[in-house]
Amino acid sequence: MAISHPAAPVGTPDLVVLGNVTIDDLVFGDGTTRMDQPGGNAVYAVHGALPWGVRVGLCAVAGGGYPADLLAQPGLDLSGLQAVEGLSLRNWGLYEDDGTCQYVFRGIFGADAHARFSPLPASIPDAFLGARYAHLAPVPYGRALELLAALDGVRRRGGISVDPDVRYLAALTPSERDALLTGLTFFLPSLREVALLYPGLAPAEALRLVRDAYPGVRVAAVKLAAEGMLIYDRERDDIVHLPAAPAGVVDTTGAGDAFCGGFLAGYALSGDGVEAAMRGIVSASFIVESYGVPAVAPSRQAAEERLAAYRRLMGRVRPVPHEQSWSESAQLSPCAAPAMRQGLAGAAHSEQRGSSAENRLTYRQRQEDQEECMDREKELMLAEIAAQPPYLDECLNGAMEQDVARGLEQLDLAGLRHLYLIGCGDSHYAGLATRLAFQRYCGLQVEPVQALEFSRYLVDDLPRDAAVLAVSNSGEVTRTVEGAKLARARGARTIAITAAPESSLARASDAVILTKTPPNIKEGDDRIIVTPGTLTYLGSLVVLYELAFALGRLSGEVDSMRIAAGRRELARTTEIVRATIPLVTPAVDSYAEAARGATEFYVLGGGPNYATALVAVAKLFEAVRTPASAVEMEEWAHEQYFLTGAGTQSIVLAPPGACRDRALEQMRAMRAVGGTVVAVAAADDREVAAHADVVLPVPGDVAEEFTPITYKTWAELFACYLAHHRNVTFFGFDHSARRDINFQQIFASASTAV
Repeated sequence: MAISHPAAPVGTPDLVVLGNVTIDDLVFGDGTTRMDQPGGNAVYAVHGALPWGVRVGLCAVAGGGYPADLLAQPGLDLSGLQAVEGLSLRNWGLYEDDGTCQYVFRGIFGADAHARFSPLPASIPDAFLGARYAHLAPVPYGRALELLAALDGVRRRGGISVDPDVRYLAALTPSERDALLTGLTFFLPSLREVALLYPGLAPAEALRLVRDAYPGVRVAAVKLAAEGMLIYDRERDDIVHLPAAPAGVVDTTGAGDAFCGGFLAGYALSGDGVEAAMRGIVSASFIVESYGVPAVAPSRQAAEERLAAYRRLMGRVRPVPHEQSWSESAQLSPCAAPAMRQGLAGAAHSEQRGSSAENRLTYRQRQEDQEECMDREKELMLAEIAAQPPYLDECLNGAMEQDVARGLEQLDLAGLRHLYLIGCGDSHYAGLATRLAFQRYCGLQVEPVQALEFSRYLVDDLPRDAAVLAVSNSGEVTRTVEGAKLARARGARTIAITAAPESSLARASDAVILTKTPPNIKEGDDRIIVTPGTLTYLGSLVVLYELAFALGRLSGEVDSMRIAAGRRELARTTEIVRATIPLVTPAVDSYAEAARGATEFYVLGGGPNYATALVAVAKLFEAVRTPASAVEMEEWAHEQYFLTGAGTQSIVLAPPGACRDRALEQMRAMRAVGGTVVAVAAADDREVAAHADVVLPVPGDVAEEFTPITYKTWAELFACYLAHHRNVTFFGFDHSARRDINFQQIFASASTAV
């Protein structure tokens, strides 16, 4: 409910933004540039506030050369814009490879440029002083104090938010910091700014310090860029992590400023810190989708629609445990993204640290509450999906290549001719998915085989020139450990691919290569959360691809240029996955809601993506417990065709490649007999889209042998969203007996190996 305030005078803005108007010259980490970009912290903040239907006043200093149309927006009062002679203030925006940016004023403006182009208290129109809310964008420290003093009436009437200027924070004394924060209502720093203000403190700890030291601060939030934000709302007395909204990221310049404007507009509308933050996050998502300031701010309808989609994606918000620190979660996995670490630490790491109820993930309910558990498991699965691009970033920059090389150094590979890829479930499918890559880049005879088939039927006749790649995330799957032990006893070279260096599989093998992924089973003090494997499957794929390259190089059977080209193609999957998640999520959510009553799904794939079909069906089994069948692309016409008709759901994996033409033929037949056809296809493949009822798009193209990475994201999201819409728990493990029986079957089955 909105906070009640006295009515603002006619012509008085609802909120005022004070800051800078600039022209930005951007230099990105890859060497590309974008010059003459209209910007400025105040302008981005204004564009963050305007979509929410509030009246906004802009107070800034502008010189010549700034596009006037960007400032002529409906609902924007420019009476506080002071025009000066000469050019507008100009910045260098210097981006690093990790996305961080440093702004440097162009030297021609002199050392006092920032102060000269920042508004003075005397330049604030009288009508603006009657506003309910004001946002102070980054300006010099002394000017910030002057403006805060001039806006004290606004603070008492509603509130003032401040985004501090990173350039002065490191030099602040404690008393100067107190002078700044004492006069605030809303404190909205970035992660970097918090690190400068409170060196050595994790963001959550810094928020608690602000809470205790500055009782006038109603809401404090730390902006975490692509990882969303942490927010403390004094009314709720909780610290909450909110994820970033899905967006097609083009340029992150101004996102933090837009968040601030959207936050303040949201607070003016709702009077609630978390509600305000969600609107700020949505405002930022619009800004990052284009270069520079948009010509027109998004409409109220567009903003509300994206906010509704964000609510569906996010589910219920969750407080961060009181003992949780952002940095502690990095212990889980060096390759895991911060957003995923935050989620996993909530269920696995922090619960092991504390024993009191408030230090566990109670979220104002008992841990045994089934609804809470269902929400938490889905949050964790989505967090692991979001972590995949950063995981690929780290692994494919040479780190995994080096790990694989070190692992192979432990073996005598002379005379090696045969490879067996063994595993169960996703680990078996990873072998099937990478078979084509092994054929193209390895130069050895390769056979992916289910672990039981290997250990009970093939191992006795194992060729002398064979090696076995045994894949298991936990390293404790009985059948896979059994296969590795039996193969090693018969003289085969064995390599464990696992996340667990001290596991039974690792001990049973000649060499170990770690996937560096977190476990699917997260154990706390008195409960276990199990999520369908997503990041773990990706980790298995990455290691196997790197092994194909490494073994091809060592065998001397494959041209080095081919291997180098393959590595470049594999590296391209990172950006495709990064772009796919925000692009496909709304379509997946919509389809999951529409298909929540479906009784069975057929998932068709060919070549390496037959494995993707198997993985997709496995996720549906695990997350939703719904009947589904993985169908090899050709076999549908010979079998499932006879079951297809009105109401059947056929999901066809149709990437560019050797069986795309057959996929089109099957899709035509499905529609001819009245079935529903869902295509997972390239975003620009109009021919496939024309024969589908639903399209789940994948942006970008990569060599077909690597599409198991880029064409699996939809399946993971779909399983999670369908479980959400059906209101079911993953695996049925809300009944502990079912979980215990399943674990006994997988991890404690009788073994034929000693």
